[in-house]
Amino acid sequence: MRARKGRASSGTARGCGVATRGASAGSIPASESQRFGYAASMMFWFCVALSVIAGVGTALQGPANAAVARTWDLSRSIALNGAVVFVGSAIGMLFFRSELPPETTRPPWIQMIGGLCGLGFISVAAFSVPRIGASVFTAALVLGMVAASLCIDHFGWFGQVLAPITPVRLIGVTLIVVGVALVRLTATQS
Repeated sequence: MRARKGRASSGTARGCGVATRGASAGSIPASESQRFGYAASMMFWFCVALSVIAGVGTALQGPANAAVARTWDLSRSIALNGAVVFVGSAIGMLFFRSELPPETTRPPWIQMIGGLCGLGFISVAAFSVPRIGASVFTAALVLGMVAASLCIDHFGWFGQVLAPITPVRLIGVTLIVVGVALVRLTATQS
């Protein structure tokens, strides 16, 4: 499941205009680079903006799940969230459907972990937010996401472009750990 090292020099990563680490200066002709540079930059910032919006949604999701769990119970809260995701996905499939190539087969079972992670997130958010607060939960969530994403990038899991763990990246994770502690400290002093 390890990504091939040759993939890292293929230009941009996942359509968001991010040049990969191994891209050489001569890999894209200058005329194409100039012509698509602005569009790639705009796509990059569009993806960043979407990510920020998704982060806001993630911060809202924990307290909302906790409120539903207080009104009902944890299992009904999880079922409601699952039903909303299912209906939303079904509607999205109707409007944004694409044809699958004939050689497409079922994805490997390990790629189904996304759904299990979503179930875990909903459950943990509904359970933890009332006990530790939305800010500590979100800070700890960011820590878990960044630590896991470092491993995903480092090992090239799920076909991601390889990006090794470096001392600078580890310092970034350490700063997030300090941030979680500071959010917790200030939450207890209020």
